[in-house]
Amino acid sequence: AGLSLEEAAERSGWPLEALRDPEKQPRVIQDPAAFLSFVCFGDHSKAQMCVLRGGVRALGLAESAPGALLEACRRRRCAVEAALEAVGEEAG
Repeated sequence: AGLSLEEAAERSGWPLEALRDPEKQPRVIQDPAAFLSFVCFGDHSKAQMCVLRGGVRALGLAESAPGALLEACRRRRCAVEAALEAVGEEAG
């Protein structure tokens, strides 16, 4: 089961109002080829977002993602905090 909007707002740090706004809803897909097509050829003029569910695994990046980043994502509720923590750990 996925996160509720409230849980997603809390974990991501995004305002709940932005997550509820129909104009700002991400496109959630399962197909890596469709995701890569969006990234490479999509219209990004309005900051549209596309989420590839299970993307790290689907793109074959599970083994190449930095361990510090993956561990920080497991410990943190906010993606930004996780990324900052991982960068700090890698920098030493």
